[in-house]
Amino acid sequence: MRLITDRGQVQTQNQEHNTEHTEHTEHTEPAQNIVPTMTEQLFRPAKPHIFDGSDTTLIAVKTWTYTVEEYMEFANIPAAKQTRVAAMYLNGTAKMWYINTYVIPETPLPDLKTFLVAFKEHHRSSESSSDIRRKIETIRQKDRSVADYGTEFESLINELGKGVDLGWARDHFIKGLGDVEVRLSLLSLATFETETIKELTKKGHRLQQAVHQARPRTSYKPPTPGKAPATPTSSQLSSNPSAKLAKLSEKEREEHRKKGICFKCRQPGHIAPNCPEGEK
Repeated sequence: MRLITDRGQVQTQNQEHNTEHTEHTEHTEPAQNIVPTMTEQLFRPAKPHIFDGSDTTLIAVKTWTYTVEEYMEFANIPAAKQTRVAAMYLNGTAKMWYINTYVIPETPLPDLKTFLVAFKEHHRSSESSSDIRRKIETIRQKDRSVADYGTEFESLINELGKGVDLGWARDHFIKGLGDVEVRLSLLSLATFETETIKELTKKGHRLQQAVHQARPRTSYKPPTPGKAPATPTSSQLSSNPSAKLAKLSEKEREEHRKKGICFKCRQPGHIAPNCPEGEK
């Protein structure tokens, strides 16, 4: 039997039946098991390190929280279990904080984001904004690279939030650099007052590499442990007029006085005014 559809198309009853059967089959067939790709099979996200509360610096706390968030996402941990899994990577005083906050009072576990906010507030509560400002004003590069120094400096600036005086921040960033040549080079840049800490860090790192490459390399021979530098004797002093004995300290002068040793030639039997070396 031939039917005319509302769009003027012609189709048979058999065609309608086949179409309905196909649609029904598509909805009722069980879903096939999804086989993980080779990349998914080989990729294993790194687990967070154990945080025991012994290091509560800004970098330590931020690194742990970020690693936890990263792990939950790539390991596909269900949202309802993420906070409990995160607590498995706590130990020491940090674990006790978790127990006292959620386990003993039987408080329902919050979602991961709320938990990490509480975690950061607890472990960073000992530092006020004035403490962070003081760190920014006293932080020094020391033996680190400019890149590592800049990373910590920028983290402290971010901890203060918005509204930080960037001119004040840039001044203290440059002040904390260890190399005088790098400091002067950055200060001489025409764009210094308009650049961010990240941009200054990049330029400072390149300047440090250029300065180190330009400096001549000198070989350094460390002194033998336990061996004091040799002091010229009276005979050496006589044969070499340019050689000089080291100046005596007050303690040494007192010991020489008690033992009757000359202050000039360091020999016993006479005193400095009567020293035979002084006559030569």
